Amino acid sequence: MVPEQTLYTKLTANEILPEVREHLIALKDAYREVERHRADVAHKAHTNGGDPKGSRWADFSEQVDSELEWFNTRSIVIKDIEQGLIDFPAIINGEQVLLCWKDPEPSVAYWHTNQAGFAGRRPL
Repeated sequence: MVPEQTLYTKLTANEILPEVREHLIALKDAYREVERHRADVAHKAHTNGGDPKGSRWADFSEQVDSELEWFNTRSIVIKDIEQGLIDFPAIINGEQVLLCWKDPEPSVAYWHTNQAGFAGRRPL
């Protein structure tokens, strides 16, 4: 069974934005660590050697998964982790669209259609 999607308004998206920022920071930090350790882990895998960095990589990978799940359970879509590009599903004029926020914007103030993407952002 597919969970029901949460739909946001400008108000509800902005109300949850402080939590989104906190989780995005945690996600970015863990993601950077995964990327940083990836080459090291790949090298060690070829030599069949153990490495505590591999364990750290696994820990950070689990943290990335956990943060992504936080966003997923709230129907919040991460378009780009590094840029902090986030979409909130919404309905405008009877059409399903996405409210758009990019870190460090002060609030959710734009929207776009699913097809237009970030380039088609319009003010709310």
